[in-house]
Amino acid sequence: MQEGENITVIGGGVIGLTTAICILERFPKVNLTLLAQFLPGDRDILYTSPWAGANWCSFAPADDKRLQELDRVTYKKFEEMWKDEKVRKESGLFRVKEDDHYDEIPMTPSFIRSFVSNYRIMPREDTLKDSKYAEYFETFTLNVPIYLQYLARQVRERGGKIVRHKLNHLNESFVDLQVGGENIPKPSRVFVCVGLGASTLKGVEDSKVYPTFGQVLLVKSSVPLDRSFSQDKGAEDLIYCIPRNDGTAILGGCMEPRNASSVPRPEMSERIAQRCIELEPRLAVREGKTSLERLDVLEINVGHRPSREGGVRIETEERVEGGGKVLVTFEYGHGGAGYQSSWGSAIMAIESSLNSRSKL
Repeated sequence: MQEGENITVIGGGVIGLTTAICILERFPKVNLTLLAQFLPGDRDILYTSPWAGANWCSFAPADDKRLQELDRVTYKKFEEMWKDEKVRKESGLFRVKEDDHYDEIPMTPSFIRSFVSNYRIMPREDTLKDSKYAEYFETFTLNVPIYLQYLARQVRERGGKIVRHKLNHLNESFVDLQVGGENIPKPSRVFVCVGLGASTLKGVEDSKVYPTFGQVLLVKSSVPLDRSFSQDKGAEDLIYCIPRNDGTAILGGCMEPRNASSVPRPEMSERIAQRCIELEPRLAVREGKTSLERLDVLEINVGHRPSREGGVRIETEERVEGGGKVLVTFEYGHGGAGYQSSWGSAIMAIESSLNSRSKL
């Protein structure tokens, strides 16, 4: 990317913001504009990033080397950030001890063992009831509202512009735009980081993109928690606790593909509360007739993971508009792995744009 080159990133979630930062870090003299319908601070069911638990706990399959690399790069980035005390405080990053329990013994050793801190397979006597296998390692969680604002500041501090604007068609981003007094010059490269919006944005309309329903509780703990855990007995019986740096924790959950409901289910909330208290009794801070009443619940939220058949799409195409050529890099479909693959994804998307055979 050349000095003065005009770049547009579409999407104000974790993927779009992280991609904008990586472009500006590598090419500080480009003119970058991030266009987004939703921005940090917004709370809308169509804006998936605010509702995430946001921990690093890779579930990349053994045969998906690409996703493994996205997750590995992101873990190493979080390690780097953690070493900087100022970044640690400003970003909402939190280091925790993780134990994950599974109902099947894997056929191959976990790829994460080669780079995460203090990895070990847990002894059978420490594995939770109804699970056959468990892993322990040190990892990171993110306080999502703080982290998204941190990313937005990083974009602006590096010279990028963030402009709220809803596109009706992808082609609108290929030409000069005037938005609220802001002049957005015609770009030579566009990065499409629109999450679930990829299914409806004209010019993209990817039929492989779909929502995966999740429901979580945001709770306050009476004591600081530094243990993150999960027990996976299938998509309909998934439990996890993700502590944050401010004494709160995200409790979940479920994964229900193609369920676009925005309404939390009371029975789901009670199941999450009951199971999480069983696995971490310190979460119960008061007396109550139900498990939910025993928690200090701040919010009950629903979110939609931006899933995609075939997994993440990271590829570049040449589009022609108004007699000019634009390189368009598509970067979406991360499902529930957006935060934990974000830095690796951004780097791969940039490489995809730079290595495209299309000529401007």
